Amino acid sequence: MPTFIVRVQLTKESTAHYTLLRDRLLAIGFTKRIKSKDGIEYRLPNGNYLIISDKDIDTIFNAVQKVALTVDKSPMILVTEAKEKGNSWSGLQRC
Repeated sequence: MPTFIVRVQLTKESTAHYTLLRDRLLAIGFTKRIKSKDGIEYRLPNGNYLIISDKDIDTIFNAVQKVALTVDKSPMILVTEAKEKGNSWSGLQRC
């Protein structure tokens, strides 16, 4: 199944707004965790989410946008489909 990495930046940048966004995205299947090639889970930075889904990228985008618009009138949203074992990162905290 495809993996999608999502970035949402709110124009109302407050902890309360990001907490609300996080809770609403987690409730519909997104996660704040990413797993390394060796199976270790890491916490994604604020505003970043991951979902593994058989849905297409437009459906994922629409779901994120629908939620984000309940929190902010002008959210900036980026949805990217990640290829298998195609992620690299540094500085993320272990879960």
